[in-house]
Amino acid sequence: MAKTLNRMIATKGPLQPNGLHDIYLDAWQNSNYLGRIVVNSGAPGHQAFRTVPTQVAGNLEPCPEGEFDLGPLDWAAGRKGNYTTLFREIASPIWVVIMRSRAIGFHLDGNRARSPGSAGCLVFKNMQDLKKFVRWYDFGTFSKLYVDYGLGYVNIPADLKELFKNIR
Repeated sequence: MAKTLNRMIATKGPLQPNGLHDIYLDAWQNSNYLGRIVVNSGAPGHQAFRTVPTQVAGNLEPCPEGEFDLGPLDWAAGRKGNYTTLFREIASPIWVVIMRSRAIGFHLDGNRARSPGSAGCLVFKNMQDLKKFVRWYDFGTFSKLYVDYGLGYVNIPADLKELFKNIR
């Protein structure tokens, strides 16, 4: 039986009036395109895009360009489907680790109304987008995230590159 490959690619979109670039998050299960969610990363005024080797921790910039092994989908309540119990530090019901060394992950932008963005995490703009992301996990755990800002550091596998070309 062939192994299921659940993978994501994050790419840089346009700068928005709130000072954050849109980040396009696209997902696949094998060759089946699951869809796109527009997220943010980094803080307004700190939108320098770097690679893993050139990143500067603690400067509120976006998640660096690179290839990441994703952690599991964790729920603040300890069980799937509870969207009211939140991780206190991030005001989000879910967390998926992207980069352990810098505590970068996926979560809801829980303080978006007061202070949009993050300290490097890929954050969902609203609960609807977060729930779409959770539905992607119904297809199985995601193994890889490729963050590609066009800086030439990340090497996306040829099959995924081909699939990505078909949605652009």
